[in-house]
Amino acid sequence: MKREAVFFVSSLLVLLGVLAYQLATFSIFDTEPPQLLKQLDLPRTQQRFTLYTIASNATVPNGIQVREVRAGKEVVVGFFPSYTKLVASSTTDQHLHLRLRDTLGNRRDSLITLTLQH
Repeated sequence: MKREAVFFVSSLLVLLGVLAYQLATFSIFDTEPPQLLKQLDLPRTQQRFTLYTIASNATVPNGIQVREVRAGKEVVVGFFPSYTKLVASSTTDQHLHLRLRDTLGNRRDSLITLTLQH
């Protein structure tokens, strides 16, 4: 009888310890920071664009985000949900061309053109 009581109390302490650990390390809004895919510098216009992959969470699907660096701050100029792979990129004086691939591979590569503002 005493052995069963010791086993029960020790099991209960272990269970409470695991529960306390889970509560201490749990975060409901735990998010991954965006991961830099590529930086594109336009030499003639002194513009810079950065491309990031954004992980999905409760409110945002995964995708690729395009940001323009203006006066030292990044401003979002485009978000393309369900794309996570940059296949190719090119620039002209007035356009930024991106060839993106979706996460599941259900669609063919998509060519996206952003018109640049000077």
